[in-house]
Parts: sequence; structure tokens; C-alpha cells
Amino acid sequence: MIKILVVDDDEALTEALEIILSDEGYCVHVMHAGEQVDGQLKDIRPDMIILDYRLPGEDGASVARRIKTDKTTCNIPILMISASNSVEKTARANGVNEFLPKPFSVDRLLEVIKETTNP
Repeated sequence: MIKILVVDDDEALTEALEIILSDEGYCVHVMHAGEQVDGQLKDIRPDMIILDYRLPGEDGASVARRIKTDKTTCNIPILMISASNSVEKTARANGVNEFLPKPFSVDRLLEVIKETTNP
């Protein structure tokens, strides 16, 4: 089963994503802050991370950079989501593989997940 880690401080969105992705057969783990990722990433070992740009305490680009510069986690694909299109360049410069602006359609999200986890 493909494991997806969702990191977003919007609890309504993470609940919705957890339901949608679970219904699609994915194993979903949810976190609401970037600092939670560091302590649990190696235990969860996700196949993909959906990461919001705006997080409490630090931005998602910083979290992505830490993930991508660690040799044990650098191959995990990251899909960044954000309400601001202007952060895509920054996100990609920090190792993000895919970017989706909010709001996004469920169909497009699932398409990106399938493309990313089944290259």
C-alpha cells in the first residue's frame, strides 16, 4: 500500500484529504506543522509527501529543503500545495517535485499522485 504523508495546518483540508485518499486505497498520515515531520519521517517512510507552503513556525519550502538534503529521505517525492501561485518557483528551488495551487480539484490531485507514485 502506498503511504502518503499530508502536512497542512488546515484541519478541514487534512480531514478531507485523509478520507479521499483512504477511499482511493492509500495509507494516509497527517501532520499539522513542519517540525512534526523531522521526528516522524523516518518512522513513517512515506512514498510521497503532500506539503502546504504556509505552515505555523516555518514555511513548507524549508521543510522540503531539509527532506531533500537528507540522504535517507531525498528520494521521497514532494507535492507542494499553496493558495499562492507566486511560491512555485521557491518551492521548486527547494526540491519540490510537483506544485498544485489551492483550490485544486480532487481529480487533478489524484492524477498527480498517480503520476508521482507510479512513474
